[in-house]
Amino acid sequence: MKALLRSIGADVPKIRDVGKYLEKFKQYLPAEISNNLDEIRRISKSLRKERELAFYGAEDFIPLEEYTREEAEKAIEDAEFVYHIVAKTLEHE
Repeated sequence: MKALLRSIGADVPKIRDVGKYLEKFKQYLPAEISNNLDEIRRISKSLRKERELAFYGAEDFIPLEEYTREEAEKAIEDAEFVYHIVAKTLEHE
């Protein structure tokens, strides 16, 4: 998603979830991205939130005990969805 922002000349913020910045520059994004922007933003927000917990944990949160295989597979599926749309878009530029 940061690559998309760079491809349109936007400054890329140093944060993990850039979904709201994609919305801000929606009019400059390719149609494939704009048409899927709500889903891309949902995924970005979800993965950011879960990634922080999964990577860093907390005293009362142990990632291996908290996530199911299905949740992990859904996160991978969501990340692949975004990756394929972005990769396809950038290949055409």
